[in-house]
Amino acid sequence: MGALSAGEEAPAARVALAVLFYCFCSGGMLIVNKLAVVHVPSPALVTLTQFIVCAVVVYAAKLLRLLEADDFEWAKVKYYLVYVISFSVGTWTNMKVLAMANVETVIVFRSCTPMAVAVFEYFCYDRALPTRRSCLALLLITAGAIAHILTDRE
Repeated sequence: MGALSAGEEAPAARVALAVLFYCFCSGGMLIVNKLAVVHVPSPALVTLTQFIVCAVVVYAAKLLRLLEADDFEWAKVKYYLVYVISFSVGTWTNMKVLAMANVETVIVFRSCTPMAVAVFEYFCYDRALPTRRSCLALLLITAGAIAHILTDRE
């Protein structure tokens, strides 16, 4: 499975497999993170440990020539600082919510993020608003989220 060339579409089975793999990884990490913050009651420590382990694995893979990675150069890194800080805050916040709420509540909240993304893309990137069909899907997801919130006892 090599990279696609410009203008080439991925076969439907390949896309479906990628989506399933993403769902498995995302759901699995959500459960693992919930277990971690239950047993280690410090979301910041759990997050920091995950970041350090990721950095060590990537650096080791680079040293073993299993992957290519650029050297640390401040001139390149400084442009990514806002992203890194935002990602770190988002990850820590996710851990903090997992420590206080059940997994279902986190999933419901995450399911509503495409609506926020659509609005931000419209205002910040001059992208088109979602189509009527997409808006209907987003509203259906939001209605499900609201129904969950109204019926969840935790």
